[in-house]
Amino acid sequence: MTNPLLSWIETSYRDAVQSFSDGHHSLAAKLAHQVLAALPIHDGAMHLLGLCALQDGKSEEAAIWLLESLKSSPSDPQRRLALGMALKAGGDIAGAILNLRLAAEQDPANAQIRLNLANLLQDTGDFDKGLDCYRQAALLAPDNAQLRYNLGLTLLTLGHFEEGWREAEWRWKAAGIDLDRVDFKAPAWTGEERPGQTILLWAEQGLGDVLMFCRYVPLLAQKGMRVLLQAPRQLHPLLRSLEGLDGLFAEGDPLPAYDVQLPLLAVPGRMKTGLATIPGQTPYLAAPKDRIAAWKDRLCDVKGLKIGLSWRGNPAHANDANRSLNPSLLTPLLDMEGISWIGLQPDPGPHPPPIFNAGPDLQDWGDSAGLAANLDLTISVDSSVAHLAGALGLPCWLMLPFLPDWRWMLHRPDSPWYPNMRLWRQDGPGAWDGLIRRLSSALRSFPR
Repeated sequence: MTNPLLSWIETSYRDAVQSFSDGHHSLAAKLAHQVLAALPIHDGAMHLLGLCALQDGKSEEAAIWLLESLKSSPSDPQRRLALGMALKAGGDIAGAILNLRLAAEQDPANAQIRLNLANLLQDTGDFDKGLDCYRQAALLAPDNAQLRYNLGLTLLTLGHFEEGWREAEWRWKAAGIDLDRVDFKAPAWTGEERPGQTILLWAEQGLGDVLMFCRYVPLLAQKGMRVLLQAPRQLHPLLRSLEGLDGLFAEGDPLPAYDVQLPLLAVPGRMKTGLATIPGQTPYLAAPKDRIAAWKDRLCDVKGLKIGLSWRGNPAHANDANRSLNPSLLTPLLDMEGISWIGLQPDPGPHPPPIFNAGPDLQDWGDSAGLAANLDLTISVDSSVAHLAGALGLPCWLMLPFLPDWRWMLHRPDSPWYPNMRLWRQDGPGAWDGLIRRLSSALRSFPR
């Protein structure tokens, strides 16, 4: 005879699992609690409550439930993985890594576990071990586009450019895009020299990326290609100074005929750029002369060192919380004598520092370049302002988070992309205070 209570528990638990799968986490948690009320040792309900708490951002509660459920199934890699992610969310990175390592041992064919472990290792700054995990995961799931893209970014960060460019192009498959079937009615350029043919380069990501990779326009022109560039219109007053540019367009503008096309960020890979062959000569952009003169007149009465300051990037950027800083942390810089600080923030954000902010007066990037050309130094977080100074060949000090974007690589105080740039790095996650103290100390000996 079927036990009615056990039958009810089985049905309720099945309904709870289905509710969770459908995204109804509150209902799933309610049903799981009812199951536990009837059978307090139901480890499946405990595991489900942990997952629900994790989805709701309750990492401590999630870890408690998941650890309890693991007691009856210590060899379950999925439960071990869930506990690891809960510990990560709660800030226990060491505990998270330990549990993900155990999960990987218990299920050596699971690529997702190794992917999460690789991400965790990189959170600690251990990119070499993270790379090993990414490689192992890629062998298990070679068609996982997001995994391959992550592998590419890690390779680029470590300076393994040739392989890194190839893997990073998986970002297109991750987004469901085929480069040969984008709206541009031409095949993707594969890197071969085609003297006399026309190539359309187009902006793929942010403004800083355009400023950084437009350096390839003159190189393609030197190979005998006719180069067209499609980029945001606000950059046009600056981009017109590019040597070898045959046409400049904004999105939506009518385009002339062309033979091949490629997004700007794919060009270095197609040109087989390695660490030793980065085209790092600057400047490759020039500020409009009338804008330089206008800002020179405006700043004629400014005394002392004129230093531009950017403390935040685009708030819509996925990593902005790490790369931007609270203006209150800038006090040691702003208290220094003999310096006139000039803000470069079109959107200064909440509680801006008490300095003159020229940002709202900058009509476009030609204006920004004209202002930058009149400064003795630019100090910036990782934003398009830093790329502007770099492309113009102007002195720039760049303040970087503990986990930098791939292009700044690791540990080095300089950039092969911008020889005029000095890099300042956090000693640990969120450690802006120490970075600013070191930067302030160096600024005292800056030539005046």
